[in-house]
Amino acid sequence: VQHGVQTYHFVKADCMIPIGGGSVMDTAKAIGIIANNPDYDDVLSLEGRPLTLNQAVPIVAVPTTASTAAEVTTSYTITDVKNRRKIVCNDPHNIPVVAIVDPDM
Repeated sequence: VQHGVQTYHFVKADCMIPIGGGSVMDTAKAIGIIANNPDYDDVLSLEGRPLTLNQAVPIVAVPTTASTAAEVTTSYTITDVKNRRKIVCNDPHNIPVVAIVDPDM
């Protein structure tokens, strides 16, 4: 996630287009919220319902799996590798602006 935030700023992107399953969507959501809320630069600080002030960067979600609904929700899950656990985050500032759903993908 941290590398993604750095890359987002380095390339001066104005949106993200994650293509993949739930983990891809969740990672993009974490990157998107941190990129516009630098007070939450540690992804673990997003656990629960963080009090972010700014909308996440625009995300155009392209899911390739049909089950997680990550492309249309404010929730996302991130793995805390160091402590071997998953954290759940729920942020109303963090929902993709567009979801392109193609059942043939």
